[in-house]
Amino acid sequence: MITQAYFENIQKHILDELQLAQSSIHLALAWFTDSVLFETLLDKAKQNVRISLIALNDEINARANGIDYSVLKKKGGEVLLVERTNESLMHNKFCVIDNDTVITGSYNWTVKAKRNDENITIVKDNPQLASDFILAFGNIREKYGAPIPEIDMHSFCKRLEILRNCILLQDRDDIAYQTSKFEKIFLQSNNSTKYSETEAIIAHLQEHRFSSALEIITHFLEQYSQVQVWLNPEIDSLHFECRSLEIQITSLEDEKNELEKMIREFERRHNKELGNLILEILELRKARAEKEAKENPTDEKRRHVYEETQQDYNTFKGSYEEIKSTTVRDLTTEQQQELKTKYRKATKLCHPDTVSAMQATESAQVFDQLTKAYDDNDVETVSRILEYLETGKPFKAKHETFTENDKLKVEVTRLQLTLQRLIQAINEIKQSETYQKISVLGDWNVYFQKVKKQLEIELLNMQKQNVRHKK
Repeated sequence: MITQAYFENIQKHILDELQLAQSSIHLALAWFTDSVLFETLLDKAKQNVRISLIALNDEINARANGIDYSVLKKKGGEVLLVERTNESLMHNKFCVIDNDTVITGSYNWTVKAKRNDENITIVKDNPQLASDFILAFGNIREKYGAPIPEIDMHSFCKRLEILRNCILLQDRDDIAYQTSKFEKIFLQSNNSTKYSETEAIIAHLQEHRFSSALEIITHFLEQYSQVQVWLNPEIDSLHFECRSLEIQITSLEDEKNELEKMIREFERRHNKELGNLILEILELRKARAEKEAKENPTDEKRRHVYEETQQDYNTFKGSYEEIKSTTVRDLTTEQQQELKTKYRKATKLCHPDTVSAMQATESAQVFDQLTKAYDDNDVETVSRILEYLETGKPFKAKHETFTENDKLKVEVTRLQLTLQRLIQAINEIKQSETYQKISVLGDWNVYFQKVKKQLEIELLNMQKQNVRHKK
């Protein structure tokens, strides 16, 4: 699974993903007024990509000179406009591309949103997650669209079980035969709008992505075999909302940790490249200020300057020695990418804000170990923790332990607050003086070479001045 959060150039990132679409695009949005994104959907419809859109039917989407959704319908797309009274249903804005890529977050596909402080998370290569989002899309469409005839779910699931067994046996002939039968039954049922996540199964099988198809089939069967445990139709929606928020939280946590890691790496590099020079310069400044203060004992201004230079020297020396004592591995570009990818995968499996209360302490310990290893560029430890999390699956999502409406609603609120705190923390980092400086540096090698020359010249001039003063 590949997960990435974006805070800037969001429209461009969405466009990039839409342009990669080959078979289908499902969109559930509150508002959609961005004509650039809409034109991209029309282009994809011309390329026989199936477009399904759900949006609010209100004055924003239906304003004069706005987007004409009927154009998409004429090109074969499906459009469902939900009445304003159901706005709460559209709180989770998302898009699923080719039953594989999920785009979710606070960003509405509007002209105004480009000027707002919004974010999205893009998740790729997670068929089970994509299946969940498509299932949620189908539930919205079923609830507020036209009535759909029921099918015999028992027979439908039996057919899926046969297909799953063929995949497990790796019998390609049987897989092809059963896929053909499954597709025919699925289409003849006139129920493709209700169980739209099965489109993903068919697509993955046709592309010979058998492991992904197997994952979706297993997940599908588990969901429908447990349908009787739902006490209220709203519970399914709340579970989905929790999972959507958890994905965004772990993605934004990754973003925050990467920003903090970048700042720490800059400080380490700054310390390594320039630390000795800066320390010598500060020591000379301190010595000169001390000499002038002693020569002018009644001059308060000189005494104050000396105290400041002494504090600057001691503060930097303490920081310099502390950073110097830490050992961080040097990684190749390939190793850096491996570290980042594995760290992101692991955080999704042990983030303390998303696991059950009984496991929160243990998950926090694992998460702290993981983050320290990531900060130390310790690929081996990150790999070991990821293997433990993927193999043992020791932690369960907190929302999965709830079966009551009220508890799930409280959990949704808690996750929303956690998400907002993360967004605020990220914005504070990006607005900090250190980040603002680092973000415009460009090539760090060029920057440090330039500053090093400047400091060497400054140190040389100070040493010459000291020699003249001694004479």
